[in-house]
Amino acid sequence: MSSGRDPPDGGAGRRPLTRVAIDVPATAERLQDVHDALARFWAAVAGSLHNAPAGPWRAAFETAVAEVAANIVRHAYPDGAAGAGGTMRFRLDAYPDAIEARFADDGVDFRPSAGDAAGPLRAPPPEPAPPAAAGPVHLGDLDGLDGLDGLDDLLATADLAEGGYGLPLARAALDTLAYSRSAGGENEWWLVKRLPPPPAE
Repeated sequence: MSSGRDPPDGGAGRRPLTRVAIDVPATAERLQDVHDALARFWAAVAGSLHNAPAGPWRAAFETAVAEVAANIVRHAYPDGAAGAGGTMRFRLDAYPDAIEARFADDGVDFRPSAGDAAGPLRAPPPEPAPPAAAGPVHLGDLDGLDGLDGLDDLLATADLAEGGYGLPLARAALDTLAYSRSAGGENEWWLVKRLPPPPAE
């Protein structure tokens, strides 16, 4: 299920408790594979974490994953860009304090709108690799969302098919959402949601 071209690790020496990784064609028909990988991941997490996340926490994280996956399908390979064989590499890692997801693809670079790039620039944690060819983008608080009170309001008001709220929705569900493009022309997305503290004993 895992390829040799996984996205970079989140820090030297940091080993996940659980990992699930897949490579799938970046098509709408194969987005179900991302959901299936999440289901396998949650089953594995239940046996490795004392503070395994509950339903609402998981739903928020899954929403963010789904939005980034859909963004890759829509924009990384528009009209068959990079040939018909565009691949999306997806990895999920569980750590004692957080759940992380990584996406990587070889499609066209992500060009955010002015609202998408609000806030300071930030890239996923690097691994030893050539320097980035294009500046990383940190997708922070986004314009037009000031009146919304968290993820529930955003879910209630966003028209996800047409309204362009996919990445703001993902950002609202996460602690970190970052994007970068490598010198080799690979798009990398990093999603992090901190786990709730373990129950007191």
